[in-house]
Amino acid sequence: MKVILYTLGLWIAFVSACTACSLNWQLSMDDAYTEARKTKKLILVFFTGSDWSPRTIALDKDVMEKPDFSDHADRQFVLYHCDFPQRQQLKESLQTINRSLAEKFGVRHFPTIVALTPDGAEYDRLEFRDQDVKTVMFSLNKWHKSNAESQVVRATEEAKPITASRQ
Repeated sequence: MKVILYTLGLWIAFVSACTACSLNWQLSMDDAYTEARKTKKLILVFFTGSDWSPRTIALDKDVMEKPDFSDHADRQFVLYHCDFPQRQQLKESLQTINRSLAEKFGVRHFPTIVALTPDGAEYDRLEFRDQDVKTVMFSLNKWHKSNAESQVVRATEEAKPITASRQ
């Protein structure tokens, strides 16, 4: 129990220290999946190297700290942060979870944003190189619009009355 509380406390402290602290980060992937199923939103998993990757630092500074991004991301997506710092030591259990997620989604570049459906299937991804806020927002808007449209199609299909076929 102490290990769980310690890990949770470390994670909360880490997420709070994140430069994009105004964002509503989920504390676990299970929480992210639960919230995504409940809200029918895509999950954005941010794979980052917060203290060593110049592109991650640029993503934080040039994108995630911008109100356009934080307002949009919180409203339209479920967020999960999967970090790989080199100077800060994460708890071994969190390192294991992060490595497992990076392996599962084939992440080889930092930062990478992977969009997942509520059932965990990969929807799309963006490997952040030198994009600005507008480019990232364009991708997020495209993902959100496409997901919203697929939700409407599913709802329409579910609402269609079932009729017996004539033989």
